[in-house]
Amino acid sequence: MTRQLDSIASERFRDLMSTFPSGVAVVTTEGRRGVPCGMTVSSLCSLSLEPALLLVSLRRGSETLEEVRHAGVFAVNLLHQDGREAAIVFSSPLPSRFGAVIWATTPVWSLPALPEHAHTTMECAVDNVVGAGDHTLVIGKVVGATAWRPEAAPLLYGLRRYESWPE
Repeated sequence: MTRQLDSIASERFRDLMSTFPSGVAVVTTEGRRGVPCGMTVSSLCSLSLEPALLLVSLRRGSETLEEVRHAGVFAVNLLHQDGREAAIVFSSPLPSRFGAVIWATTPVWSLPALPEHAHTTMECAVDNVVGAGDHTLVIGKVVGATAWRPEAAPLLYGLRRYESWPE
């Protein structure tokens, strides 16, 4: 016999998950009009070592998701403790987010990178895309990585705020 379970209310779920801190990244790609786009994410993880795969969760209907799907490639900028400004900018509705930060391009596909805010930028080819509720899971095959500040502590997000890794 199976039992039907009700789904938890979205606000309650958000409150509960806010107590579980995670690292922060900015996913970027080159847009169709030649304009870079990107968004802050805290739902990402390494998925496989052989081959190197990572998973990012992007909001369904977001410009970044649509451009990643179209381009077939994206960069994941893993933010360090001084990357709070970039996290805030790329989670905002600002139309010209890249005008608010210093950025460069990656060596493999010339994707937008955030060397002032990320300790590492990884370049990925879209391997798979899976719809999941109000988000879409994008699995990327990592084809390159640039370490900007590998010694820097990561930026964390939890309890609805950004924090540094504790000493």
